[in-house]
Amino acid sequence: MSCSSHPHGGYLVVGVDDQGQPVATGLHTADFDSSRLRDILAKHLEGSIDVRSAVHDIDNVPVVLIYLARRADGLFPIVKSDFTYTEPGGAQKTALRAGDVFVRDGTSTRRWRSTELPTLLAPYVEMARREERARIDGIVAVVRQQYRGMEAAVGPAAALTWQLGQDDFDTAVIELSRRRDQAPIRLLGFDIARDGCALLDDPDTDASGRLQDLLDRAVSALAYGIVLNDKNLVERLTRALYQIYTHGLVLDQPRRDVDATVQFTIVARVLAAIALAVRIEAWWAVRPLTLQPVGTEPGAYERASWLRHAMVWNSRWNTAPTSADGRPIPGVLIAQAREIINRVPALRRDVAAPVDAFALGETSKRGDTLLDSLCQADLLWCLVALLHGGKRGTRDFYTSLGLSFGCRVIVAAR
Repeated sequence: MSCSSHPHGGYLVVGVDDQGQPVATGLHTADFDSSRLRDILAKHLEGSIDVRSAVHDIDNVPVVLIYLARRADGLFPIVKSDFTYTEPGGAQKTALRAGDVFVRDGTSTRRWRSTELPTLLAPYVEMARREERARIDGIVAVVRQQYRGMEAAVGPAAALTWQLGQDDFDTAVIELSRRRDQAPIRLLGFDIARDGCALLDDPDTDASGRLQDLLDRAVSALAYGIVLNDKNLVERLTRALYQIYTHGLVLDQPRRDVDATVQFTIVARVLAAIALAVRIEAWWAVRPLTLQPVGTEPGAYERASWLRHAMVWNSRWNTAPTSADGRPIPGVLIAQAREIINRVPALRRDVAAPVDAFALGETSKRGDTLLDSLCQADLLWCLVALLHGGKRGTRDFYTSLGLSFGCRVIVAAR
């Protein structure tokens, strides 16, 4: 145990003489198994000490090497109960007493002295300092991030761009909404629509990833508009997403399978935003997010909601996400929206508990508030399309919750 009092622990060699030469002592190597030694230490010492052992044959003589690590909490080992044994003559002897601390002094082991306390505590103090430095570094990082976001908010109107990091972008949007500064928000809407359409047409292999980043920033700003009751912000970003969505159309049909895929990811984000509105009871946001008609040009087949349109054409193009083995995913729109919520913090700003990742095709868990709200949102957009879209009745909506998530909408239905 004295070895464990060293800052980084220490080693014991069993089966050698004072010169380090192997000595045939008839060691029972099974007695030095790591798990056995760990049980012995746990019985007599406070704290958790990592012990590891290995048996080596040197000149056909077994030698045991034992490593005793420092306690996991940085403190030194302390005897927690008396250890008494019987000597060959029958006399009882107490080798360890509760509260004992042993240290290494050269080649010998002895009980500690009070003057050695600073040395014994040094690793614990250093651990506490590292933890405090990490905590302070975290605070400084948050302050710096907020300051960068504030710079974008108080700087020129064009300083707000979707190319900011997610945290900086969110801080800037929140501050601008708080100040009701409409110029940067208006420009942001134009920039997102313009750049989104350009990235949709860009054949470069990394354009798809940048487009997804852009869409994440757009729905993040839209989500903060819902949270902050900023209807202008919601309108601007919904319009920008709609322009990107319709850019990939010829009349009412996607030009390519990639356009259909992007349209599906857009409406998945819209469903995630509607779910946020459901959870915080921002009912005013449900209708404008739902009723974005597609196919209003002469000769096109009009759909009252872009959610329905995306579902139809991803089914026809066979471009909806599938499971790893290529099979269709039940409730795929809900599943993808849930994955987007996990990635975009603004879509779950109201949720206190940690959010687990939700992979497409994964079996849903009980008590998932976010998934419940997505299913309720799925029901509500269908009702809005039916009651207010109104041109073709049931052809204007189609639920995704189906058999997989139906039980999660009972509260909303009531």
